[in-house]
Amino acid sequence: MKKILQNFKACESGNFSMMFALASTALLMGAGVAIDLSKIHHEKEQAQALADSVSLNAAIFVSNNNRKPQNDEGYMHGKKYNSSTDSLNGGDGSDMDFTVRYDMNVNHQVEVEVKTSAPTMFMHMLGRETVNISATSTAKFNSNMLEANSVSLIFDNSGSMWFDDSPGTCATGTKFCDVADFSRPANPIRRIDGLKSAANTFLSNLKEMNLAYQERYNTSARVVRTSMMAYNQANIGTLEKPFEWGVLPMSDINSMTPGGGTNSFPSMDKIATWMESEPAVHKAENGIDDPIRYVIWLTDGMNTSGTQTWTPAAGTNYWRTPEEQCTSTGCRTVYRYEEGRVIEDFDEEDLEDLIDDLIAEAEENDLNFGELVEIAKEIDLSVLDQGARVTAPPNFTGDWEEGRLTYSVDQDTLESCEALKQDGVEIFAIGFALKSGTYYTNEWGDLPGATEVRKVRNNVKDNSTRLLLKCASSPKHVMLPNNSEELAAVFDVIGNKVASNAVRIAN
Repeated sequence: MKKILQNFKACESGNFSMMFALASTALLMGAGVAIDLSKIHHEKEQAQALADSVSLNAAIFVSNNNRKPQNDEGYMHGKKYNSSTDSLNGGDGSDMDFTVRYDMNVNHQVEVEVKTSAPTMFMHMLGRETVNISATSTAKFNSNMLEANSVSLIFDNSGSMWFDDSPGTCATGTKFCDVADFSRPANPIRRIDGLKSAANTFLSNLKEMNLAYQERYNTSARVVRTSMMAYNQANIGTLEKPFEWGVLPMSDINSMTPGGGTNSFPSMDKIATWMESEPAVHKAENGIDDPIRYVIWLTDGMNTSGTQTWTPAAGTNYWRTPEEQCTSTGCRTVYRYEEGRVIEDFDEEDLEDLIDDLIAEAEENDLNFGELVEIAKEIDLSVLDQGARVTAPPNFTGDWEEGRLTYSVDQDTLESCEALKQDGVEIFAIGFALKSGTYYTNEWGDLPGATEVRKVRNNVKDNSTRLLLKCASSPKHVMLPNNSEELAAVFDVIGNKVASNAVRIAN
C-alpha cells in the first residue's frame, strides 16, 4: 500500500481519477473485492464485539471476587477458548478463538485477544483463500471505579427507512432495473425493523449494566441517562425524548415510522444543546462532574433539504448533463443525473499485488471501514499496466460532467457536530444500507407517485460517508453496515464501549 501511495504521489499523468467507490461495489473496478472486504470488515466487528464482551465479563469477576477465576468458574488465565462453545458468554455460533490474561499486580486489568479468519470469494481465485483477523480488548478492574454515561440517539426516519436493507438482483445482469426485471434478496428485512431490533438490544444491555452497578454497590445512585431524536425533513416532535435517568423504553423505539425527506441538522443542533447541561445534572445526582457523553447517529442516506450545490470532482462516478425543459410558459435548463460506468483493463498480477498491499495495510494498522475508505480513495490505479478510467454514462449523448451534489444542511450539521466534539462529546456515526443498487421500497412504494423499487446511486454513499467521516470523533467511529445483521454487530461494538459502568475498556 505504501508503495502504491508513493507511486500515486509521484505520478503526474493525471490518469488517476478512479477511486475505490468507498470500499463497495466499484472497489478495484467491481472485481468482487468489495464483497470480500465487506465480509472481512463484518468479521472484524464481530471479533471486536467478542473481545469487548469477554474482557468486561472477566474484569467484573475480578472486581466482585478480588481474585482470578479458578476451575472454570470464569475465564481462566492463558486458556484458549472458542466462541462456539463458550458457555460463559452464551455461545453465539461463531468460530473464533480467544485467550484471556490477567494482570493482577501492575496494571490491574484483563487482556483479551481474539483470532479468527475470514474465507474469501474473489481473492480465493488469486491464491488468498483466507484473511487473518484479530481483535484485542483491555478492561481495568477496580472496585471503586464508576463511570457515568449520557447517551443520545439520533435516528434517520426518512421514507427510505421503509426500504429493504439489501439491494435485490436484476434479471438484466445490471445493478439498476425496473420492477419487471427485479427480484428481492433472500430474507429481506425493512431497514426500520433492523434499526428497531438493534437499538432495543443496545438499550436493554445498557439497562442491565446500570442495574448491575446498583445491585453490586447496594446503591440507588443513577449513572445512566439517555435521550433520543428522530428526524425526516425536520425533527419528529412525538419522538423528541429529552434526557432522562435510565434507558429509553422500547415503546419509544418501536414508535418510529418512516416518512418524508432527510435533514439531520435540527436533531444534531438540539442534541448539542441538551448535552451542555449533562455534567451538572450528573454531579447533582452521583457526584461525577465529567460523565462520558455519547452521540450515536444513524442515517441511511444523504440529506435532501436546503440549497443544492454541485461541485465538479473526479472519481465520484456521478455525472450530470444540462437539458432544456419546456412548458407552455417557457423553457428552462434542468440537470439530469446518472451514475457512470467503469472501463477496466488491467494485469492480474498487478491486481493481486494491490489486494495483498491493501489487506496488509488494513491488518497492520487495524483499519476500520471509514479509514479504509479514505485510503482507498487515494490509490493511483495507473500503477496497473493498462490503467483504468471512469467514463460518462453509456448510451447517452451530451455534455456530461462528473462531480458531487450536496445540500446546505450538511454544513449546518457539521457545525453542530464540531460544537459537540469541542464540548467533549464522543460521536459514533453509522451509515446504514448505503450500498448502491435497486431496492424494494415496501410501504414507501404505496405513496402517490412512488414505485415498488428505487434505484440508489453511488452519490448517496459518497455524500453520506463524507458527512459521517467529518462529523464523527474519528474514522474509527464511522461504521457502514450493509444490512441488519451487520447493524446488530455495530451496535454490539458501540454498546460494549458505552455500557461500561463498572469497568473501563481501553482498546
